Amino acid sequence: GASLQVGPSPTTGVLAAALTKTIAAPFRIDDSIVHVTISVGIAFYDPALANPEAMLTQADLALYQGKSAGRDQVVLAA
Repeated sequence: GASLQVGPSPTTGVLAAALTKTIAAPFRIDDSIVHVTISVGIAFYDPALANPEAMLTQADLALYQGKSAGRDQVVLAA
């Protein structure tokens, strides 16, 4: 069966970088070229968190930390 990983793995940053690079690729809408960036907040399973909503809160806090650091960021929840 699948195992649940607690905390970041070496692939966490690789996956986040691939996601941000893919989203950042310019694309065309009608006659315009559009460029977008994303910020990503990542939370990891922690048995100390009370419920899934608490984990989403951690990810959301990391996301806004990235946005306040200048956007186009990947932040891992502490």
